[in-house]
Amino acid sequence: MKSLLIVISLSSLLIFFSGCLGAGYISEEPSYIEMPRPPQPTVAHIWIEGNWNWNRHDHAYHHDNGSWRKPIIGRQYSQGFWQKSPKGKRWVPGRWH
Repeated sequence: MKSLLIVISLSSLLIFFSGCLGAGYISEEPSYIEMPRPPQPTVAHIWIEGNWNWNRHDHAYHHDNGSWRKPIIGRQYSQGFWQKSPKGKRWVPGRWH
């Protein structure tokens, strides 16, 4: 009986946290209004496009503005993209690799 209670408790926690942490899927990409870029600080800086962040409270993606960043030596930046799946589309954030 005690082990059954532990299994049920752990399963409930897993379901709860998977719903909180996972990014949402949408059927259509949200509209994007391009904002003007601020001046480039130095010629060494590169423009990093903003990412879309999932808001679990209103179940929608919200866009962060891009920014100028200095490259990380020995790494290359890949822009984020919308990934299609049978569930819908979800945003895969940009990253250094």
